[in-house]
Amino acid sequence: MAPGAMFSGRVSAFVVLSVLAGIALADVPEFDFARAAALDADTRQRYDVVFFNEIETWNVNSNRYASDSSRKRRAEFEQMARAGYFPAYAALRLAGIWPATLRHDPEALQMLLKQAEDGDPASMCATVAIPKESSLWPDRIAASRKYMIEAAARGHGACMAYYGGALLLGNTPGILADREAAMPLLLASARQGYFVAARRLFYDRSRHAAAGTFDFTDSVEVGRALCWGRLAQQHTNWSGFDAFLERMRDFGRKTGRSDLVERSREFDPRVVPISRKLVSPEDCAALEAASR
Repeated sequence: MAPGAMFSGRVSAFVVLSVLAGIALADVPEFDFARAAALDADTRQRYDVVFFNEIETWNVNSNRYASDSSRKRRAEFEQMARAGYFPAYAALRLAGIWPATLRHDPEALQMLLKQAEDGDPASMCATVAIPKESSLWPDRIAASRKYMIEAAARGHGACMAYYGGALLLGNTPGILADREAAMPLLLASARQGYFVAARRLFYDRSRHAAAGTFDFTDSVEVGRALCWGRLAQQHTNWSGFDAFLERMRDFGRKTGRSDLVERSREFDPRVVPISRKLVSPEDCAALEAASR
């Protein structure tokens, strides 16, 4: 290929990418900071729960929407962004939502970081939650960890779940495992309706089941796992609950524990439809307080 032709190809590719980027930004509603300032606390709290639950499942379905989750999620994010809820606006620019595609949008990231630096807890927490192109923010681990801890300290429900999950699982750089400190944060978040709290509390059990180290003979702990797993599954069928139920049934069959097989069926979405809200956060939190 002649040098000129190669250069021309690069220019054409740049033009195409620029046009696509323009289209991507054009389909995001312009953000109104005056509306954001006027957003009342109750509405902001309601948007927080919807946003952080849905961003956790940004590229898969959730049971909030009967069908076509991606399009309906995007429409709801657009509505929240128009109403003045900034995390939804940032997510539309950085992650697309529909289609769920990471976008190279440095300006959107800088806007999000400015909101976080200005002290908005939801934006602080959104730096953790919103999927981002990794090259946009090289120091994201340390900075987002700082924002997560600060937002949790301010009582933001989603970041209480993220920080509590980090303490519970011990899988975040710079944060040591501390179950005693984790549980109040996770339970408070779950009670506010945050799916991520239920997901972390269930995952703590499901990872042990996958490794063959979960004690299916501990009736109380089995009850906790079933409750948090079903609660997580009520939000999305991507929670891993089905795999846990299969392992529970396998254990029951191998050990002659038909009661475990029957107990698993009481929570199984194939037996009790997921549209039936079988458990609540309060139900699961009460089980955490129960003694063995």
